[in-house]
Amino acid sequence: MTGAEPPLPAWAEQRAIASGTAEVNQAGRDVHRATHVYEAPTPARPSVIRGLRRNSPYFTGREKELKGLLRTATSDPVRIRTIDGMPGVGKTALVTRAAHLLGEQFPDGQFFVDLRAHAQGQSAADPHDALANLLAGLGIDPRSLPATLEGRSGLWRDQLAGRRVLLVLDDAADSDQIEPLLPGGASCMTLVTSRRRLVDFDGGEPLTLNTLPHDAAVTLFSLLARHAPLHPAPDSSAVVNHLVRLCGHLPLAIVLLAGRLAHRPAWTVADLAADFADATNRLGHLVAGTRAVDAAFRLSYQNLPLARRQLFRRLSLHPGPDIDFYAAAALDGVPPDQAADGLEALYTDHLLEEVAPRRYRLHDLLREFAATCCTDHEPAADRDLALERLLTYYRRTIESAEEVIAAHRRGTPALPDANSALAWLRTERANILACLDHASTHGLPTHVVQLDAALAPFLLREGPWPQATALHERAADMAYQHGDLHGGAHAFNRIGLVRYMTADYAAASSFHERALSLFEELADQRGQADTLNHLGRVRATTDDYGAATDFHQRALSLFEELTDQHGQATALHGLARVRYMTADYTASTDFNQRALALFSALGDLRGQSNVLLGLGFVDYLTGNYVSAADVHERALASFEDLVS
Repeated sequence: MTGAEPPLPAWAEQRAIASGTAEVNQAGRDVHRATHVYEAPTPARPSVIRGLRRNSPYFTGREKELKGLLRTATSDPVRIRTIDGMPGVGKTALVTRAAHLLGEQFPDGQFFVDLRAHAQGQSAADPHDALANLLAGLGIDPRSLPATLEGRSGLWRDQLAGRRVLLVLDDAADSDQIEPLLPGGASCMTLVTSRRRLVDFDGGEPLTLNTLPHDAAVTLFSLLARHAPLHPAPDSSAVVNHLVRLCGHLPLAIVLLAGRLAHRPAWTVADLAADFADATNRLGHLVAGTRAVDAAFRLSYQNLPLARRQLFRRLSLHPGPDIDFYAAAALDGVPPDQAADGLEALYTDHLLEEVAPRRYRLHDLLREFAATCCTDHEPAADRDLALERLLTYYRRTIESAEEVIAAHRRGTPALPDANSALAWLRTERANILACLDHASTHGLPTHVVQLDAALAPFLLREGPWPQATALHERAADMAYQHGDLHGGAHAFNRIGLVRYMTADYAAASSFHERALSLFEELADQRGQADTLNHLGRVRATTDDYGAATDFHQRALSLFEELTDQHGQATALHGLARVRYMTADYTASTDFNQRALALFSALGDLRGQSNVLLGLGFVDYLTGNYVSAADVHERALASFEDLVS
């Protein structure tokens, strides 16, 4: 970046005019437009390029398939493999093992993407969103992403050009979902899993994964059960052979069955087989597919305490990809520590996967099983109430997080500070969006409007803004369809704010005016005041200073009637900005000083920081450089406190 000469102070401008040696800046707006503004660089986003799932220490029985995948990395010029097979057959385990073994050959990154083609209660992953996550993993700011799928795909391939990257695409639906995610060069390798034979995908070599060979199935059972097949009884080997056959040699069923024995040291293999007798007919269906897997799930489920069965069932109601114990507590209507114990127990029983410390997910087949149990054993009213608690929990926690961030104050034990609050929002983003989608498709307009409103500040900061606009527009439509004029008005304001951020000022003004009309119809003074401030900012940006002054002044009057000090401070700062842009520096300073006093009394660091910045600019423009430096140093310290 190259610098520019600073504008002349007022006394020097007159001298320059007289001498004819300089062009004069007539007002603050001219300086604002002509002067380069130096901003601190945005902190670099961390790169996440080692994203493979945990490698299972009990992987066995896939030597031939594994060698084939490893050979692809060195001998196949295309280096794309698709692995298909029935649910529970071990596709993900195979590609995860292969990816870990291949990792050193792809030092520039190993990425794992769950495409969710068969995740019950969730839609398949959109390549558009998957690319956003992949590019964010490379350290690219989500707000800078192209809006189109083609643009993101092109950026992804451009970023991978010349790099050696391994990409795992798990549970793919079809070639249309896969194609935009594929690297463009031959230096990368892609492993794709799917329950379907991807007959319409001609970009790679297919591999169909069958059930385990018998010897490998016995070995897997013995490793997981911690029992040697020939110990302690002479006929133990025969019993294990019988058990794995009943499981249809399906790895998922074997894992669940052997896990029961591993956690019951007093049992023998014969005890397990005897206990399993009542389920023999159901387990015989394992070869047929999903219903057979259901038998293995049901055996583990029936051994749970009643309270844990209820938690397991209700986890299927969660629309998102994973869950922590706070959300589980809301869903089940129990204290967080009880939910934490329940999740840990379900994880130990192999009914949950731990995807990150203290974060869990249901395998897609287990989710189907749990959903069936929930429908069979939970009245519809109880299911609705559980989901109501979950959606309310997310909304209230979002609101709490935003309060902590905005005021930069201490929060709850779960959200102790601003950094924790922001981290929580980023971690839960996918879950919250899934809840929004669920509420929308299941006719819950109030939750759509409320969740959208709570999430709006985060979306405004983090983007992508096209997604934020789409969510706000959906909320506005649902509010209108159900006669929620307040909700619709607020949604219009949220759309206007995003349009303002994207420099679509005409649209921003239009949406704010629609919101103002509704708030006036509803006699909602606070809504009117907020909207007037938004309109004032838009009009000031488009040089309509007379209208901007009127809007901010009307907002100030309403906030004074409401005794809303924060609103008053915001309106005063807006008036100060207009005066600054029209070179009325005395009035600008006066308005900002009044705003600063209010923000300081409220402990609003962000408001104080912005006002100090404005005061420093005025000092600079009027030649008071010592004061300008001092005020800007105070602003810098305040901004640093916001991110500390």
